[in-house]
Amino acid sequence: MTLTPVKETHIYLDEKGEAWVKRAGAKVRELVEIYYAYGEDPEEIVRQFPHLTLSDVHAAMMHYYDHRAEIDETIKRLRELTEKMQAETPEAPITKQLRESGKLPGYGQ
Repeated sequence: MTLTPVKETHIYLDEKGEAWVKRAGAKVRELVEIYYAYGEDPEEIVRQFPHLTLSDVHAAMMHYYDHRAEIDETIKRLRELTEKMQAETPEAPITKQLRESGKLPGYGQ
């Protein structure tokens, strides 16, 4: 029996090198964050995002495991950038009012 390799991928890289699920228009990094941050299994991710298939989610995770260090570094860098921007952005007056009135968490804690 002769084995014939099948070259089918669900993932593509955009011009910036970001990995995307080809058919669904979802970033691999974002699916990884959902998977780990919220502890969602692939089936639950598909329930929450019905435009994804189970094979899309598994392909994204497979790509992540093959490129883990690179994707983890991107996630870390983007989190640090987000935290920096949040720290440098003044709180909106309405947000401050809601926080001080106890309607948002964080005031007086």
